[in-house]
Amino acid sequence: MPVLDHEIERLLGRAAAAMRGDDAHDLLHRDAAGGPVPREQCPLLRSLAERAEARVEGEICLRGDGRLTAISWSASPLRDDSAFQGMAVLLTDAAGNRSTRRERAAYT
Repeated sequence: MPVLDHEIERLLGRAAAAMRGDDAHDLLHRDAAGGPVPREQCPLLRSLAERAEARVEGEICLRGDGRLTAISWSASPLRDDSAFQGMAVLLTDAAGNRSTRRERAAYT
């Protein structure tokens, strides 16, 4: 994870410096019971391997404090002159997103 902003550090309960050098999938991705998700079942790793855009809502991550949290993410490949350079991944708080959608629906 080369770049994380402060909001993502807060969401994951982990400092970027503490995650540097670790495999993000192994460190963070969990199933609903808190167990590790096999790499071949990870949609983000599949997106990276295929160098394709993807979006998922409600994935489970293990926070630094041991609690599980639901996130949503979207990934887009970064290209320079058509050459793949990596992925930009946007993480958001899925619980907060659901709450916001419920609030909007209540007013419409």
